[in-house]
Amino acid sequence: MKLQKRGKKIILTAAGILFAVLGLGYKSSHNNTAPAGMAPGVSEAGNTHYEKLVKNKKTYEQLGDEYLQKIGFGKRSFDRGDEESAQAIMMTEDGGYVAAGYTKPDAKNRDLCWIIRIDQSGNKQWEKTLGGKKKDYRASAITAAADGGFAIAGTVRSKTDGSSSYFLIKFDSSGKKQWEKTFSEGQNNTAYSIDRTGDGGYIIAGLTQPAGKGHNSTVNMYIVKTDESGGMQWDTKIGKESRKDFAYMVIQAGDGGYVIAGSREKNGKKTFCLLKLDQAGVPQWDKRFEGKRGAAAKAVMQRKDGGFVAAGYIQNYGSSGKNIWVMGFDASGNREWESQFGGQYDQEAGAVIQEKAGGFIVAGNDGNKAWIIELNQEGKEEGERVFDKTECTGANAILETPSRSYIICGDCFVTYKNTDGCIVNFNLENFYEKAAEYYKKAGKEKLGYTKIAELYLKNKNIKKAVEYYKKAEDHQGLKKIADIYFSKKKYSDAVKLYKATNDVDMVKQCYKIFGDKYKALADKDFMKKSYKRCIENYEYALKCYKKAGIDYTKKTYARFALAYEKENEIVKAISAYKEAGNLKKARQLQIDNDADRIVKRMYLGKSLQDVIGFYENHRDDDLLIIIVKAAKKNALDSAETAVLIQNTKETRRIAQRYTQIANKLDLYLKKHARNKR
Repeated sequence: MKLQKRGKKIILTAAGILFAVLGLGYKSSHNNTAPAGMAPGVSEAGNTHYEKLVKNKKTYEQLGDEYLQKIGFGKRSFDRGDEESAQAIMMTEDGGYVAAGYTKPDAKNRDLCWIIRIDQSGNKQWEKTLGGKKKDYRASAITAAADGGFAIAGTVRSKTDGSSSYFLIKFDSSGKKQWEKTFSEGQNNTAYSIDRTGDGGYIIAGLTQPAGKGHNSTVNMYIVKTDESGGMQWDTKIGKESRKDFAYMVIQAGDGGYVIAGSREKNGKKTFCLLKLDQAGVPQWDKRFEGKRGAAAKAVMQRKDGGFVAAGYIQNYGSSGKNIWVMGFDASGNREWESQFGGQYDQEAGAVIQEKAGGFIVAGNDGNKAWIIELNQEGKEEGERVFDKTECTGANAILETPSRSYIICGDCFVTYKNTDGCIVNFNLENFYEKAAEYYKKAGKEKLGYTKIAELYLKNKNIKKAVEYYKKAEDHQGLKKIADIYFSKKKYSDAVKLYKATNDVDMVKQCYKIFGDKYKALADKDFMKKSYKRCIENYEYALKCYKKAGIDYTKKTYARFALAYEKENEIVKAISAYKEAGNLKKARQLQIDNDADRIVKRMYLGKSLQDVIGFYENHRDDDLLIIIVKAAKKNALDSAETAVLIQNTKETRRIAQRYTQIANKLDLYLKKHARNKR
């Protein structure tokens, strides 16, 4: 029986009364226990009864599936050379994305403008570069065009005289370049931001520096307004002589004017600045906010209510560096609230958006890690996400997708000399964990783990896919990833998973590849007479071959033996010579080694009988005599060598000691000969 609450009334359904009378399937409303796969309160009468009584509810498995469907495609990284960075990104009409930035493709210190198009699943559709030997191009901003194409803005620098200009390049939706314009006011001009205006044209913001000596201390904001064909309609320079003013971002406001986020110098320090221009570029209001050591606004957006939110950084005494600074303003630029976020390292915001739910998402960096902060409408923190530097070192731009996931772009750490451009699609909540909880409640925990693993694999997060395939005990999934590793020649990773799936043949194949690799290295070391390293590689190759069920050839064992002999590892050399089939050489080495041991032990004070006794028990009579004769020769050679190197009292004493050992061995040989007669 199921009790349904409607307001303050409690209604006993007809079906419930029937079950109560018959004594079947009774469940009180306070009992939340449910059969696997159903929400709490579902009777054991089955899905049909459940669907009739509880409409608009879904099974736990369906809820798990829905969470997985909300998950973004994860990280995509792109490598064209030594350094890449995605500076800006926009969504296309078909749900894909176009990102723009720069690449350093080689060691010739060239900067090329880099543009890449991906679909909504993160798959690359095309990419292109712009630039040449005489000019460096860096894209810093992108915006959608009225005709479905897009425009990028950035900086072009001459390698001849070092001067720089803004560039504005228009592309169609397929990435075909349609036209290019350049703009400049002084000697050096750097473009940071672009926005499409209501008339189909563009507004660009950045900075300009005058030409000539004595102007290094002057930096002015430089704003350019164009029509839809890139023709300049007006430009304006904002700032004063010997001051540094930067325009980092510009947007068109709802009234047709423009709002700039930047910094303006005051008393030698940067200030957090929000500047409003009318449609003709004339300043209407200018709001500035100081930090004790400096501040700057790096991003701005207009709220749904007509106000603004700006984000950047503040520097205060006593802190280790910059902290993120976010402010809310009304439509007239009056500050309504402000929030600061920081920690041990430098933090700086580079982008801010208003999410569909009404709050705000601030994107930036925490040291060398991308940092995303979720704020409510009053600027209070509600959540955050920090990315490892291998995922994204800093978020240069952020978008919200229709499915309420987020897209950031930037670069990710590869090595200390190399970064890749990256685009990351993520959720602030961990939907993987949410989905796993519902699959567990559905009684389908392992199936859920497999689904999660497959999504991680689709999103190219192989490490996480392995983790969840293991939780699911899904050998088929692990085998699939092992095959991927194998195809990419990541044999160390592949062999671990082949072992986990008991794929003996592939384990052997991996070890054969390892063996071949280290044998080739050992052969190369042998030819270079690097015997110590040769031995290390041979030994590792031998272990791998044994696991692969393969034995060395006699030729390889012969090389192996010689390398051991050169490094004076005689016991191992003897064994290797035997494996090589050179029994004569193995026998001679054994004799020489035993002879040497006899002399050494006697020199250390052991009696002849103690030393010889071991060999009498472990060698045949003829072989023992051969060993003793060799030992006598070794002792005489050592006595002679000691005096030849340096004739001193000490060396004469050593020589005398070896001569005594030789005499004792000679007496043993004579005694043995008499006994034999």
